[in-house]
Amino acid sequence: LTAWHDGMIIGTGALELDRDDWQKDMGELRLIVGKKFKRKGVGTLLAREIYHQAAEKGVKKLGVKMMRPQKAAQSIFKKLGFDHESVIPDYVLDQAGRPQDLLIMTCDMDNFWKELEQIYKESDWRRCR
Repeated sequence: LTAWHDGMIIGTGALELDRDDWQKDMGELRLIVGKKFKRKGVGTLLAREIYHQAAEKGVKKLGVKMMRPQKAAQSIFKKLGFDHESVIPDYVLDQAGRPQDLLIMTCDMDNFWKELEQIYKESDWRRCR
């Protein structure tokens, strides 16, 4: 998925599926949002759309990966029903080349849907779709 504003890409999202037998019911949600557009709901809207893709494809569990310092991303996914699963110390490099911990969060699709219903029940998200 791609989010646009004034002819510029401001965010992207993807559902990555692995059809190996031992992971066929799992998917990975990937998001990137431009700095100027963070904390404006772009990531949440992309995540919701990717959830719908995952549901259509029969995904039972979604995962996301991020660096430990990415607190805003952690907050978004926590609100959407994701839980911390694992931390791998010094596994990735940030843009400055410093090692960072890789944080893995997962979400059971049934719980994810319940969380989304609660979040959007009180908002006007339908006009944005």
